[in-house]
Amino acid sequence: RSPLIAHLTGQSEVLWVLTNITSSPLRQHVGVVVDAGAIEALVDLLSSPDERSCKNAIWPLGNIVENVAHRDRALRLGALDRLLALLASPSVPLRIARDGVYTLGYFCGKPAPSVEQVAVYLGP
Repeated sequence: RSPLIAHLTGQSEVLWVLTNITSSPLRQHVGVVVDAGAIEALVDLLSSPDERSCKNAIWPLGNIVENVAHRDRALRLGALDRLLALLASPSVPLRIARDGVYTLGYFCGKPAPSVEQVAVYLGP
């Protein structure tokens, strides 16, 4: 787990700060957050048993993957697998599903990911 988001204590506050930084019009800040290991930490949190941590990880991840290079990195790290598993869960709360669909939109944004990156999700 990334030291960026290492403990549940204070995690919500850290994720709130990451959400604000990554939604800033100063997009160069996103690169700093990514360089600090945010993508890896946020992808890990998508599988967290703690509902609040999972929910709070979705927004900054969506903001980060708006950038194609960061999106491709998140795809390589399995972010889409974890996000789709979360959304497919019959017990996913509506508020998490809404935020997850928001983030899913950025994974499908323009330019679209290559067929190789998403072929496993397209079916036979």
